[in-house]
Amino acid sequence: NEITKVHVKSNEVTKVRYKMPLTLNLEFSQRGLFFGRGAYYKNKYGGGRGRGGGGRGGCSRGGGGRGVSYNSSNNPPAPPSGGGTADLLIASLQNMEGAPYPRYHSIETSTGWTYPNKSGGPPLMTVYITRTQSDPYARPTRVKIVVPGDTAMYDRSCVGTTRLRTALGGLIARRMHSLEWCKQVEDQGGLRDQLSSLGLVAFVRNGSVLPRASGADDRPMEGGTPFSSPPEMEVALEMRNAGVTVKGMGIREGVTLIVGGGFHGKSTLLQALQDGVYDKVVGDGREGVVTRGDAVKVKAEDGRKVAGVDIERFIKGLPGGRSTRNFSTLDASGSTSQAASISESLECGSRTLLFDEDTCATNFMIRDGKMAALVDAEPIRPFVSRVRGMGEKGISSVLVIGGSGDYLNVADAVIGMKVREGREGRGGSQRRS
Repeated sequence: NEITKVHVKSNEVTKVRYKMPLTLNLEFSQRGLFFGRGAYYKNKYGGGRGRGGGGRGGCSRGGGGRGVSYNSSNNPPAPPSGGGTADLLIASLQNMEGAPYPRYHSIETSTGWTYPNKSGGPPLMTVYITRTQSDPYARPTRVKIVVPGDTAMYDRSCVGTTRLRTALGGLIARRMHSLEWCKQVEDQGGLRDQLSSLGLVAFVRNGSVLPRASGADDRPMEGGTPFSSPPEMEVALEMRNAGVTVKGMGIREGVTLIVGGGFHGKSTLLQALQDGVYDKVVGDGREGVVTRGDAVKVKAEDGRKVAGVDIERFIKGLPGGRSTRNFSTLDASGSTSQAASISESLECGSRTLLFDEDTCATNFMIRDGKMAALVDAEPIRPFVSRVRGMGEKGISSVLVIGGSGDYLNVADAVIGMKVREGREGRGGSQRRS
């Protein structure tokens, strides 16, 4: 519906428009969009294998005796396939709703469907549908789009050699991807902007593919199961650029636990939330996963340097009377490094903290009653005793927990992860009354 004008500047003082049309060979099918193979030579020498001359009239496909007819009161015959205007093509496609695949042959044309220029001059483009898909398993539909040189607005110097023509083609493809990327950024940013007003810290759209191909490959896992929100946590947000309402799981402010059995996607969900502060490229699978921009993943970092950080709210009374209000070390332990990371994040303005118990210091996260009775001189105040108070002060925490039930006593919501029915679903959720 929209043509991006591409104008490549050269170093020449005088600009000369090149009048040769710009041709894009595309293939469409249920599998996606493809640039046609051998497009350059087919344009230069004329179409490759012939599939019969002239237009195919009505609903009968001519050439070689391969007749295909279609007759239905709900889908009257389309106009002859001699081409025409874009409005006629749109009407023909709408008229084919629910018809069998062979009906598409009626829009094949050698004269093209033109998109007129409302301001006058040559058409914006001409669409040639040279082959249509005859059944779900046949070769994809082939479409050729020709944009006049005056409309494309590229310089003659850009097509002087094969190397330059290749470069121009790459530029056009990138411009198309850039337009799609801009729309994605607007949609994802719009979702993220709605979180605070709805009292959410994160949103996971239904149908998102969260698993990655591998630890070294950030592409979506092939055959990865789509995400499905528990009904209790489902919310609806507006994608303003796309003009649609999307549904998914909304994680509210406060203390939220992610629980479940091993290999059921707890850490995978948290990783998606961690990356939800960034915009995703098209095809990532997590375009609908957004998190507040101030969210920070906190973990233990043994051996890190800490310089002048106040960790007294978590650790106090070190041996030798050493103060923790202005704590410094060149070799932090797991607990002191995690306490410092939390304090630094809060000082930088973060109000959403993410934790995975697999990467946290155990003695910082929990301390059971038996150990407390055995060791009375413990300088570490476990996070489980602090997280509720932090939540009441507007600091939200999302924690993956699999081995400590003590956090259930302080949680506002619990998300149960379960892979079921061939999809990454939710076993349900509970909220604190």
